Amino acid sequence: MTEQDPQTIPVIIGVGQINDRPEQPGDGLDPVGLMAEALRRADADAGDGVLEDCDSLAVVAQLAWPQLNPVDGKVAEALGIDPSHCMQTAMPNGDSPILLLNEAANRIGRGESRICAVAGGEALRTAGQLAALKARDGSEKPNALRDASHRVRKGYAQSYGLTVPTDVYPLYENAGRAAYGQTLAQGQAESGTIWAGMSEVAAAGEGAWITKPVSAEDVITPSDRNRPIAFPYTKLQVANSSVNQGAGFLVTSLAEARRRGIPDEALVFIGYGAAAHESDNFLDRDRYDASPSLATSI
Repeated sequence: MTEQDPQTIPVIIGVGQINDRPEQPGDGLDPVGLMAEALRRADADAGDGVLEDCDSLAVVAQLAWPQLNPVDGKVAEALGIDPSHCMQTAMPNGDSPILLLNEAANRIGRGESRICAVAGGEALRTAGQLAALKARDGSEKPNALRDASHRVRKGYAQSYGLTVPTDVYPLYENAGRAAYGQTLAQGQAESGTIWAGMSEVAAAGEGAWITKPVSAEDVITPSDRNRPIAFPYTKLQVANSSVNQGAGFLVTSLAEARRRGIPDEALVFIGYGAAAHESDNFLDRDRYDASPSLATSI
């Protein structure tokens, strides 16, 4: 077997994250600002001066500020760069970051790009605060800043309250629990243990929004600070959307990283990836206790 050419080996050379916690409601960064700052921090992590040579920028579509879309060009402008390849994902899906990572790696491997930047950011916290302020002074209707097509209750599923992901995931949670032969108590106990473990990790990480560990029992027990969301989920069993957070990373070739003097121990080598896509309409799927796309990809 011949040794792979370092020019075609993709590596991550810098990562950056930002938690934006403004002192005054509504003063936070918008998604463009979050993405740009995350990439500046990724550039600093890589040793500075990498972003100025960026020839590929890919960002995750954001839903907090729909009036800003598309934001890829705005992020490039904020960074003062003009990449020849600039794009935004079609939807703000949870698998978008890993999809863009694989696409960046493929661009490097094919010799199509030299420096790839990937970023995502959401400012739902500030969007909600601004909407509340405008509703209070009468200048805008409540949630005007968060009106978007995905929130419109139009269609068969939506008429039954199946509008956003937290409405739909319980279909899989409950079907899976039944298929595994678990009682409700057993399924909730397992879920609580998983989330409690993640809260311990978050407590030790600078990138986490909530840094207080929570017990498994507290995760699954409804309370004033842990309201029910969609059966059987409580607030602590779903993603925390009311945040201002951004993250980004830089990908290049092993040869370019070494040319820039970045030590091998500071690199993250990217493995193989695979993806499969099921119908966007979850009502078209034939079951909720398994995922054919997941099985195919693995």
